[in-house]
Amino acid sequence: MSRKTIGNGLLLLVTMASALLTGCIREVQDLQGGSPQPQSYLPAPLASKILRVTDLPVMGNKTSTLALIEVTDYQCPFCQAHFRETLPLLKREFIDTGRLSYYVLDYPLPGHEFAALAAIAASCAGDQQAYWQFHDALFEQPNLQSDTKLHVVADDLDLNIQVFEDCVESRRQGSFLDDRRSTALGLGVQGTPTFLLGRLSNGRMVTDIAVLPGLQSIGYFREVIGRYENRRVTGI
Repeated sequence: MSRKTIGNGLLLLVTMASALLTGCIREVQDLQGGSPQPQSYLPAPLASKILRVTDLPVMGNKTSTLALIEVTDYQCPFCQAHFRETLPLLKREFIDTGRLSYYVLDYPLPGHEFAALAAIAASCAGDQQAYWQFHDALFEQPNLQSDTKLHVVADDLDLNIQVFEDCVESRRQGSFLDDRRSTALGLGVQGTPTFLLGRLSNGRMVTDIAVLPGLQSIGYFREVIGRYENRRVTGI
């Protein structure tokens, strides 16, 4: 066995261990190099589960028949990779064309000190119709890891700073994040990113939810979304 092979093996083990410790997950084949490929295995929908999405930020048309919910953590490097590499393609192919409504469910992990504050700040920006701008800034600038820097973003977006500060403080003290974590755990989420694909009813509820854990390729999303659109639910 060559030194290069041994080195690559050690790097893979270290990366996997780091991912497990932080709760960030993706496909092992991606850790070994290259992008994840479309998979033949597609998880069965959780027939008995219903997810209410009326209080979640949404991108796209709420009248879409399908919804994709990203369970995310702003400090998860694999979530950042999804934001950079796959979300723009999903937006162009499925969200902007009205085929899919895209939601975000915050799931800040215990090992990520800043993730909870970032999630709260983004939600408070959403109260002033600036959620997605704040969301993008957090992923584009992962060094925004302090109250002061978050206030700079809020100021750049022309938010009412006093309203923003009051909102952040209130949600820090309340059950905002606990409720979201509980929702994610109830659907079997074990790490980030995880994607929940299902059928959207009246822009309010998602049913027939399939849980897609890990960083996924656009090819995989095309396959799963295509099966849902063609109503081939059995065996998904």
